[in-house]
Amino acid sequence: RLHNASFAALPVLGVHCTAAQVSREMGKCGSKVGSVTVPAPVLLGQQAISPEEHQGKRGASKSAVTAAATRPDLVDLRYPIPDSFRPSNNEEPQLSNTPVTVQVLSSSKENNFGTKGTVVFLHGAGGTAQEYRELWNSGGIDVPSGFTIVFVQTPRTSKWMIPSSNWAAKPDTLVGQVDDDVVILKHVLYELQKQAGGYSK
Repeated sequence: RLHNASFAALPVLGVHCTAAQVSREMGKCGSKVGSVTVPAPVLLGQQAISPEEHQGKRGASKSAVTAAATRPDLVDLRYPIPDSFRPSNNEEPQLSNTPVTVQVLSSSKENNFGTKGTVVFLHGAGGTAQEYRELWNSGGIDVPSGFTIVFVQTPRTSKWMIPSSNWAAKPDTLVGQVDDDVVILKHVLYELQKQAGGYSK
């Protein structure tokens, strides 16, 4: 029960839930460049609003902060990668520990994932899963009922791979790190689908 999505917002794990359904339930925002509408990432639990509408949303924002203060913190899950895994290279950003263990912050406890699906997010270059925790605790993330959201921390020292400015000069390093990341993330998704009730078709 695994759906394809973007690299930044990885697959949805769960029961018979299409990507379109997830977008509708969680709300989608977009922006305009000239006359072309450019889709933006899914904004969880909220719709994009104009500056004028923002004034009327302040009361709702305060309610969200109050609700966030009473809900549990994100759950810290750890998934060890099999000992047979060997990194392709040791260039920065290198894997910080061997054997590799991946940290995942989850809105649901183990064995209690949402029945409608699980959305998997990766942080951006230079970011951390901890930043999502801070956003969660401040009321900046609202997950619809029945869903679980998880944030995966890269096991590398910083980013998921070498910066784009080095791709042309170090193509072998890039390919090796991306291949390693795919192996790691496939294992993390394998562990998460046990909690989510399988891969979506």
